Amino acid sequence: RSIKPNLPDWAYRCSRGQLDRLENLTSKDGVKERQESLDLFSDFCFNDEFLLHDDWRKSLREDRNWALFNVKCWLQLTRDALLMKAQTPQFVLNTDQSVLIKQLDQFSFKKLAWLSNALIQAARDINANQDSSLVVDSLRVKYARVD
Repeated sequence: RSIKPNLPDWAYRCSRGQLDRLENLTSKDGVKERQESLDLFSDFCFNDEFLLHDDWRKSLREDRNWALFNVKCWLQLTRDALLMKAQTPQFVLNTDQSVLIKQLDQFSFKKLAWLSNALIQAARDINANQDSSLVVDSLRVKYARVD
């Protein structure tokens, strides 16, 4: 396989040198799934009633790969927000998500760092066959308590 030319900058950055990931991210389904994940992350972060909505729970519970995809996507965005706080935008992966990253800037460095660590643990928990919807439930409850 060879690298496809003329793809968006964010796709090359987010694939991190993995050609199969690049293909997945830039496929029609991949672009749609990434956008769904970004929308879910925005809802997770900014909607106080996130846990009251059940539509996301079923999909995360039924598809462990989808749950892991979300957690990894959210981790990249949290990483990007931390990099922006550290004034190192040249290392941002999701260059097409400047609006969402700017919204995340309202959170303290402490909260973003906590979220980053919690997302790493969430990925471990999901990989250890814990119920992914419960992992995200717990994550959101704890997230709401961090200043």
